[in-house]
Amino acid sequence: MWRRAACRAAVSMVLLAVFAAPAFGTELAAGAGVLEVAVAAPHGEHGMRVHYFKPARAGVETPILFIMHGAGRNADGYRDVWIGPAEEHGWLIVAPEFTKREYPGTHAYNLGNVFTKDRRRNPPAQWGFAAIERIFAEIVGRTGSRCRTFGIYGHSAGAQFVHRMMLFRPDAPIGVAVAANAGWYTLPDIGVEWPYGMGSIEGAGSTHADAFAKKLIVLLGSADTDTAGRYLNRSEGAMAQGPHRFARGAYFFAQAQAVAAEQGATFAWEKVEVPGVGHSNRRMAPAAAVQVARFLRCG
Repeated sequence: MWRRAACRAAVSMVLLAVFAAPAFGTELAAGAGVLEVAVAAPHGEHGMRVHYFKPARAGVETPILFIMHGAGRNADGYRDVWIGPAEEHGWLIVAPEFTKREYPGTHAYNLGNVFTKDRRRNPPAQWGFAAIERIFAEIVGRTGSRCRTFGIYGHSAGAQFVHRMMLFRPDAPIGVAVAANAGWYTLPDIGVEWPYGMGSIEGAGSTHADAFAKKLIVLLGSADTDTAGRYLNRSEGAMAQGPHRFARGAYFFAQAQAVAAEQGATFAWEKVEVPGVGHSNRRMAPAAAVQVARFLRCG
C-alpha cells in the first residue's frame, strides 16, 4: 500500500513540475504560454499572469510587442488574435492580465492607477504603466533579448491605457504605440480637468513635448459610431469629445496636434482610419499589425 502511495506522490510531484515549469522557469519556451511576474498593484505586490507567444525562430533580436486587453480582461484571447501576425513578422507577443480583482474599475486599469478612485495620487511605482516596464525587464532577462525598446498595442480599454501611458510615461522605452478604438481620452490639455484632461496635475505640461515626439498611432475604425452601446461613456466630459468612439479619436488627435503646435513641439503622432470596421479587436488587429510593422524594431 505504501508503494502505491509513494507512486501517487511521485506522479503528483512530476505533474506539479510539468505544469509549474512554463510559469516559473528561467527561460521562455517557444509557442503560447503563461508566466507570472511580480508587480506592484493597487493593494500591494502580486503575481501578474502574463500570456505570451514566442515564435519558434525567435532570437535575441526578436522585437517585443505588448498587447493590452479590453474591459473583458481577456489577455489570453487578445494574445491569440496576435499569434498570426507574430509568426508572420517574427514578434514576441506579451499580453499582461490586469484582473478586476487586482485592478478594479476604470481608475485602476484604463486610467493606469495614476490616481485612486477618490482622486488621490498613487506613487508612480504602483501605476499600471510601471507594471509594463517591470514585465519588459523580466522578458528581457528570460530571453537574453538585446532589445531596449518595445511596442505596445491596445484596443478599447487597452487603448485608453496605451495613450495615457504615452502621456504619463513619455520616457518609457516604447518604440511604437497603437491605441485602437478607445472609448474616450485624456486630452494633453491642462485646461481640462482630470480624467478628461490633465488639469490640476502637477508638472503635466512639462511632459507633453517628450510624449509628442514618440510614435503614437491613433487607430480608428470608421464604423465605430455606435452612440447607444452599453459600455459607451456618456458622461459630460466624454460627450464633449464627440458622440461616439470614432469622433472622439479624431477629436483627441486634433487637440493633441493643436497643443503640440502651440508648444512648438515635434509631433510624431499619426491618425489612421480603418474603413468599415467597428468596435472589434479581431477586425482591427490586421490593420494594427501593418502599422506596428512600420516601426517595431529591436531597438
